[in-house]
Amino acid sequence: MSIKEKDFQAISAGSMAADIVSDYFDIRFNLGVSVQVVWSAGSTPIGDLRVEATNDDFENEAPTNWNLAVSAVSSVTGNTGSALINIPDANYTAMRIFYDRTSGSGTLNARVCIKGV
Repeated sequence: MSIKEKDFQAISAGSMAADIVSDYFDIRFNLGVSVQVVWSAGSTPIGDLRVEATNDDFENEAPTNWNLAVSAVSSVTGNTGSALINIPDANYTAMRIFYDRTSGSGTLNARVCIKGV
């Protein structure tokens, strides 16, 4: 069995002065997803990073029903930091990254790695 990998930037220099939602990414026919998020200086950003998933059929329109993927929350505190969220059994049709801002500001970058057959 051959394992294929897709690695891409999902959020580039996102402003943490407001909520951030990435574009959704298709994960059908894949085994797992990992998300690495890095944030940098601002005025002490505080909020939650979430990986949301859907099983909507999105062949003709964008997904609209989003739910938290199991154990896919990481808190953001401090001027700089990073988080790695791993979802090994990502049995959904699509996912997206959501930063739920509480206060502060900063810059957010996120990379996604999808592995499948």
